[in-house]
Amino acid sequence: MSALPPAFRPRGAGTGTGGMPHTGAAECVEAAVSACPELPFWPTRPLAVPAEGMIPQWALGLPGVGEAPGDGTVVAPLAWVGRDRAPGRAALAAEAAGTLEPFLRELASRPAGWLKLQATGPVALALELEADGRRAFAVPPARGPLALGYAARVRSVVTWVREALPAWKVLLVLDEPSLASPAVAERPQVALELWRSLGTTGADVTGLHCCATPPWGLILDLDPQLVSFDAIRDGDAATDDPAFRRLVESGSAVAWGLVPAGTEDGADPDPGALDPDTLADRLFDLVEWTAGDYLPEVLARSVVTPTCGLASLSEREATRRLALAASVGSRAWALAGLP
Repeated sequence: MSALPPAFRPRGAGTGTGGMPHTGAAECVEAAVSACPELPFWPTRPLAVPAEGMIPQWALGLPGVGEAPGDGTVVAPLAWVGRDRAPGRAALAAEAAGTLEPFLRELASRPAGWLKLQATGPVALALELEADGRRAFAVPPARGPLALGYAARVRSVVTWVREALPAWKVLLVLDEPSLASPAVAERPQVALELWRSLGTTGADVTGLHCCATPPWGLILDLDPQLVSFDAIRDGDAATDDPAFRRLVESGSAVAWGLVPAGTEDGADPDPGALDPDTLADRLFDLVEWTAGDYLPEVLARSVVTPTCGLASLSEREATRRLALAASVGSRAWALAGLP
């Protein structure tokens, strides 16, 4: 992908990774935008609205995707059935986009800046959808057309956002939790093919989120402009990994997942896990170890997030975790002695 634009320097801004526990669209958007004012994100409601779940949101109504053949006794899962049986269209299904218009309306009343969109990645989608009893990922006649339809859907959503908010800049992060799966390890070239088939997403910055332990060598080959991962579990290993360091040295931004996505108030075993000063210390240490003399630049390219979606928490606690993520960057900036 192209180099990170100089205008994207979030300086540790906090944002979310998508899923929220709210049932109402307006309340969900209000929490996501108010808690993360420097980098507001488009939230989803995967528990309250099944169509906003990770796979359904990006598969429902997609050309070639329909209900898997079955005996009619249970709700059929989505599968690749061919464009002759499911013509579909590029736009998101209406039931899968319930928070998008409220999100755009909310941002239209605010000063323009950067916003974050999240989408299921092409590898994750191809691994989750079956085609004749096999994963579409392993079936070229299904994988190719699926990738083309998916790429058109991504561009249609980005275009929708750009037309509604022409003064805003767009960060798009593609969710790829299965990059470390055996299926991808056996066929890494297929993952590369799926990412390359995306072409230009239309976003100003296109990144990758992997909530599993990231395979940094493969991610280096995918060449995202931003990488997002669970830095609580994998931060030390990442900063010691030559492939991760090469990504950062080449100019990629990093979204450090430093805020726990699970457990409610008082239940976390580490008392410092929800302390903003402790998290700022951790962010500073990770960036310093990775960047060395380039600490100001790498910290400027950093974002702070929860490790994953917050849908399993209460509404109040999810909002608190987002506000915590938003409070860390300025503290780390001060620790670095930067103006």
